[in-house]
Amino acid sequence: MMTVNYGLFDYEWTDFTNQIMYGNRSFVEHPVLDILKDIINEKSIIIEAKTELFRARIDKNREIYTENCLYSKYLHETKAECIQDEKRREYIDANYPKDKVEKIKNRIDNGFIGFSKEDSFIAPATNSNRCNPKYIRYLYTAEDFSTAVAEVKPQTQDFVSVAKVVLDEDYKIVDLYEDFSNFKEMLDSIINNMSDFAFKTEKNEDYYRKDYFMKRLAMSFSTPVNSEDGYIITQYISQLSQHMKYDGIRFRSSLHEKGKNITLFKDKCRCISSCLVQIKNIAVSHDYLKFNGINNDYNKFQMWNDIIPNMKEKISNRVK
Repeated sequence: MMTVNYGLFDYEWTDFTNQIMYGNRSFVEHPVLDILKDIINEKSIIIEAKTELFRARIDKNREIYTENCLYSKYLHETKAECIQDEKRREYIDANYPKDKVEKIKNRIDNGFIGFSKEDSFIAPATNSNRCNPKYIRYLYTAEDFSTAVAEVKPQTQDFVSVAKVVLDEDYKIVDLYEDFSNFKEMLDSIINNMSDFAFKTEKNEDYYRKDYFMKRLAMSFSTPVNSEDGYIITQYISQLSQHMKYDGIRFRSSLHEKGKNITLFKDKCRCISSCLVQIKNIAVSHDYLKFNGINNDYNKFQMWNDIIPNMKEKISNRVK
């Protein structure tokens, strides 16, 4: 029988992430790194060729929507019987430039109602993101349509182009998709010094240490961040995985429940079609946060909101 202390594991993880963020990212030597390499190899899966994934982009300037409307009007206008009329032809030539109409026609005829094949793929130059450092190009996809849309964080009334991506060969990826909801509650307690979660067990301490780091790793990829600095750890793990000859990483979506994201490191894939959707509404859910010794419940707040005005009135009457 031995004692396992999750507080110790948290200290080891924090020490490792501090070294990556504030020390040396290029030549890291740390005991946690060896465990993470084992986890990466243990979480290896193959996504077969011909698998279809989804990639979304917001039509920020409504460029595609405007083009599609123009082409739709053009088709309607040219079907009119009076097209043979000279003034009518002059009107069409003036309002529907041939080169622009031809470009839109080719895009739509090839199955791209949203962004074109080229514009639906990897951006030529990218900013820092969850998996890629600045200027390094990765393709961010999702396993289903709705997750792809949620991941671009659209607002209501936004137009979003969703492309279908097909893999041309097998991809060996690291599968970090995990359900860590119960683990997160325990972690919050450790961070808030509410408990070290030490317990006795017959199993080897290394078993729990690896499981702890696995869940911390999965959480790193699936937790929203407020700045690019929050991506440093996930970028490092992505680069490490690529160096270890993996083709991508799968992780849990932070924006769509049970959604699965797949970031592809290599471009042995292609966009085969795209569509355009408009966002009608955005659903929001919430949980009451738990604090040691504090009752964080709206109903309790509401009760005090009802009581306080009465107290103020009584105090005011006494003063009079």
